[in-house]
Amino acid sequence: EFGLDSLCEFIEDCEYPNLSVRILYLIGQQGPSTAQPSRYIRFIFNRVLLELPCVRAAAVSCLTKCAVEQPVLKNDIYQLLQRSLNDEDDEVRDRATLYCSLLENFEEIKVMNETADSKDDDEEYVDVAAENEDDDE
Repeated sequence: EFGLDSLCEFIEDCEYPNLSVRILYLIGQQGPSTAQPSRYIRFIFNRVLLELPCVRAAAVSCLTKCAVEQPVLKNDIYQLLQRSLNDEDDEVRDRATLYCSLLENFEEIKVMNETADSKDDDEEYVDVAAENEDDDE
C-alpha cells in the first residue's frame, strides 16, 4: 500500500501522460484489493478533472475497475463517472457512457452470468448434424 500511496502522490505532479496512464492502470489493478480502496478514488478522480484526454480516459477506466471489484463503492463512483458524460473529448465521453451503463446494469449482468454458469453445458448444445439429416428425409 505504501507503494500505491507513493504512486498516487507522484501522478499529482507527473508531466508525462503515458506514465500517468500506466500508473492509473496499476492503481486500478492493485487498489481495489487493499484494505482501504476508497482512499485512491480521490487521486484517480483528480486525473479526470485535471489531465489530458488520454489520462482522463484511463482514469475513467480505473474508477470503473474499482467499482466492479468493490461493489460498496459502486454508487459513489457512478456519480463521479456521470460528470464525465459531458467531457469535451470523445474517448472520455464514450468510456463514461459505456461504464455508466455497465454499472447501472451490473447486478443484472452478475445474476445473468451466475445463472448461465449454473446451467449444464450439455443443455446448451444442439446437434446440428442430426437436425440436418432429419430435414433431408
